[in-house]
Amino acid sequence: MCVYKTVALLIAVLAATPTASLAADMAARPPVITAESVVPDETGAGWYLRGDIGYASNVAPSMSWQTTSYSGNRAANSGTFDFGLGYRFTENLRSDVTLDFLTSHRVLGALNATTTDTLNQDMTAVLVNGYYDIGKFMGITPYIGAGIGAARINADQLTRSVNGTTTYVFNSASNYTLAAAATTGFSFDIGHGLQADLGYKFAWFGNSTTGLESTSHLTSKVNIGNSTVHELRFGLKYFIN
Repeated sequence: MCVYKTVALLIAVLAATPTASLAADMAARPPVITAESVVPDETGAGWYLRGDIGYASNVAPSMSWQTTSYSGNRAANSGTFDFGLGYRFTENLRSDVTLDFLTSHRVLGALNATTTDTLNQDMTAVLVNGYYDIGKFMGITPYIGAGIGAARINADQLTRSVNGTTTYVFNSASNYTLAAAATTGFSFDIGHGLQADLGYKFAWFGNSTTGLESTSHLTSKVNIGNSTVHELRFGLKYFIN
């Protein structure tokens, strides 16, 4: 009887030994992290290219001729687009230089009850911009930014109409002035170093003027005040790592 008990005890010990040994090995062995487990940061510090398109709601600028200010000024909406080159310094700070275009749009104002002036204008600006990326939340990065630079405002021929009949035409003119912008929005990763961007931009352009009246019967230009624009934009950034 003792022999049987001894044999049974030996069998139980031998059966338990591999399981206990395997469990000990698994507890002592650190987890293996493979290359597939690591997701690289594709938008780290470095250079990036950007491009944006958008819809622009133009605010009608003030207008004056000689000592008379216009009333009922209106401005049509237009499109906007830009290209740029930037650099990301840290996880939160980046900067870029952009070439911005605001497409041609109509501006008009009433000089008096019977006289209306109408022209088209467009803007081209070079802006140096800085941004603060607030942080990344589930792949989405909200940001704020500001920019400053110079702009060229092209004022197309201004047509003066009295009771619907054209009486004078003022020549086209190009004006160089200060430009500034403030932005906010968010970016989200789409892989392979690409980020999509959806944002709002407030743009400001300085004063401009038309050319002189084409027949030289009128010797004063029409003055156009500061132009402001509200833009809703969508773009892409490509990080060159």
